[in-house]
Amino acid sequence: MENTVLKNDKHKRDYNLLGQFNVLYIEDELNLFKHTSNILSDFVKKVYGALNTKEAYNIINNENIDAIISDIMLKDENSLDFLGHMRFNLKLETPIILTSVFSDINIMLDAIKLNAESYIVKPINAKNLLNCLYDTLLPKIQQKEIGHFHNTVKTVTTITNNKQIEVVFFIMKNLDEYSVLNRSYDDVAKHVNVDKNTVGNIFRQLLDNGILVKLQNKKYFFDKNKLQ
Repeated sequence: MENTVLKNDKHKRDYNLLGQFNVLYIEDELNLFKHTSNILSDFVKKVYGALNTKEAYNIINNENIDAIISDIMLKDENSLDFLGHMRFNLKLETPIILTSVFSDINIMLDAIKLNAESYIVKPINAKNLLNCLYDTLLPKIQQKEIGHFHNTVKTVTTITNNKQIEVVFFIMKNLDEYSVLNRSYDDVAKHVNVDKNTVGNIFRQLLDNGILVKLQNKKYFFDKNKLQ
């Protein structure tokens, strides 16, 4: 029987293309781990499951992993430290999708430091997760289909109703080649479908941290060095 998730969205994304990729899923909540792994296994080539970062490290070292989906707060450890080590010390380039029950802006900034492709606030919606995974792997899909396509642009999306996260990732997606955002508060509020005050609060936090630098009216420089 055809999977209903695939059936409902197949006109937008061809989930069958996910069948060529291996995914590492890191989650210590056993019921969620089993449920989400079962969903993923219907679409991807193979799901490698890990309940902690030690298991994840062994899998990364021994298997060909195309994407990592990881909860942030694991039992007695924070996966951001582990993934940061893999990303920056061991030069791991595998796309990362982070999940968490938290939607604090500081956690989102930590996700941006990791160059995470997406940040999903729990509870995880199956259709949204598959859409996110597809969009994250889209450059690899295009590489395989076109042959000479290079992964120069990372797809940064958000699949949550949390408006703060949507604003942050909207900013990231709309930077020009010089890391400049040419958007007004009203423009951002309109595209994200959120009130202007929420946008203003996010911008002020980023300005206070030196991450955004106002160049002129409606023009901001995004200083990624401030995230390091």
